[in-house]
Amino acid sequence: MKEKGTSKAQGSYVYVVMGGKEGLLSSSEEMFRIRNASTYRAGSLSEHRWVLSHEYKTPELNPEAARVSLGEWTEITIITTPDNGTASANTTDVYINGIQVARRFPNNKQSKYINQIEFYSGTKDLLDFSVDDIAIYKGPRLPEGVVLPPPEKIMLSPLPHYMAVGDATHIMPQVLPEGTDERLIYTSLTPDVVVVSREGLVTATGEGTGKIVISSERDPAVWTEYEVRVLSEEKIVRVQELSFAKEQYAVRVGEHLKLEPQILPEDATEKGIRYELVEGKGIFSIRPEGIVTGLTPGIGTVRAISLDNEDISSTCTIKVLSNRPGGSIIYENHFASENLEDAWTTSFANNTECTIKDGALYLKDNNPGGQPKAYISFEPQADTFTVEFRLKVDSDQVYQETKVSAVTCGIGVLRPLSQDKKGREKW
Repeated sequence: MKEKGTSKAQGSYVYVVMGGKEGLLSSSEEMFRIRNASTYRAGSLSEHRWVLSHEYKTPELNPEAARVSLGEWTEITIITTPDNGTASANTTDVYINGIQVARRFPNNKQSKYINQIEFYSGTKDLLDFSVDDIAIYKGPRLPEGVVLPPPEKIMLSPLPHYMAVGDATHIMPQVLPEGTDERLIYTSLTPDVVVVSREGLVTATGEGTGKIVISSERDPAVWTEYEVRVLSEEKIVRVQELSFAKEQYAVRVGEHLKLEPQILPEDATEKGIRYELVEGKGIFSIRPEGIVTGLTPGIGTVRAISLDNEDISSTCTIKVLSNRPGGSIIYENHFASENLEDAWTTSFANNTECTIKDGALYLKDNNPGGQPKAYISFEPQADTFTVEFRLKVDSDQVYQETKVSAVTCGIGVLRPLSQDKKGREKW
């Protein structure tokens, strides 16, 4: 424990980070990080655990496996993919004692390569730790004894139907169901037309029809194929522009919207488009053919990328609207019970108050070092909404002659940005 006996008392930390750079990495340069965490209560530390990346998130997948037992060895396997254009690019899988706790976890920084792993402790930390039996492998390697079931199906993201000699594209497959063995073998049946790397990079080498087979390393009977027509550069009409007709589209929860961006010139040879959900995961989904489905009210962003040239793209905003009729009540509370509902979160310290009193929410700030707060979370609204309430100021005091006290009511978007060093969410 460091800074024991102070308001900043907390556990000490071990950092294991990876990245690509010559020399020591700064925090912003680290590609991925795993760190221990603990909970401080009444002068002691408990709930020792591993947390992930720079947001220090407790693993959602098998969180019990991330528990730390002091004095005992922990077997950790980290499988990280840099920005290599594959389906696993910029993500990390983590196994602790042979149990997977992270799958396709987003990396903190996009880097074209990885060349180092660092072990260090944090500022003012008081601890000791040991590292043993370290091994670094090329390619994904599961922990010893871990055998994943073979996939039942291999799906491919949109790929170009036409390429010019010398063009290249990455196959980005997805194995189904999730949690099955993702190791794949790429085989070109027409090497005089297309060749493919072990990572799925396809390069057009000659005119003709190219065919590539993608099969499961675990079960070769599970496979799919990709076929592409390769032409000479003179026969290809390149895409010059891709754009949406509008900057923003709206769809209601449970309904669908078909995106149809315009490609110029109209006689472009390869008109294929790949869609990427930039922001709005959980708010809406988008299928490979550009069909958006509203999931919950909110706003997000979609990027359309030309399969002829990935440098040509366009973005649009997707607004998902609630199905509630105008004027319907989203939330109401008359504070008739003794305790606040779970939808409310409060924060108070230094003898300030935040409670229910006389049938109302009561906040009292009688200490310059305190700041009582209460907030209510409700269903996100992506359209106009109204809030009404009664407010009574019971007392006010002058603070330091030139300052007065104030009551603030804020309305906006509340989302966890990260976790603090004690594992608590920072807003």
